[in-house]
Amino acid sequence: MNKYILLLSALIMITPVALAQEESKYHIGRETAVENPVPGEGMIKGSVHSLHHLGHLAETEIDVTDGRQVEVDKHGRFEFEVDAGTHKIIVSHKGYKDLIIDKIVITEGKEVHINIALAPIEEEKKKKKN
Repeated sequence: MNKYILLLSALIMITPVALAQEESKYHIGRETAVENPVPGEGMIKGSVHSLHHLGHLAETEIDVTDGRQVEVDKHGRFEFEVDAGTHKIIVSHKGYKDLIIDKIVITEGKEVHINIALAPIEEEKKKKKN
């Protein structure tokens, strides 16, 4: 009995720490062929949503390796062409933690799909509760 109480107490103490450490996440899907490929280029496509609410995050900005800045549409979707090669993107939205995705490999004539879930900044979560 004492072991169960001790285990339960430990879990209760650890839970707030685990919740406070949530980070933005992403998943890169498999490559698919681009419908009308541009020679030497590929495409990055995907969507951005909130980690907690699963609602799409419109007005999210994506900074691309080549210096461009792409904004997602009102449904949280994005797509843009890039040169074949390795790229880095930075995804940011006010009130959420930025997400840096390194080493996105783009093959000529292919597109990569990325699903992104941004975690809210702790202060923003507290403001919404009040």
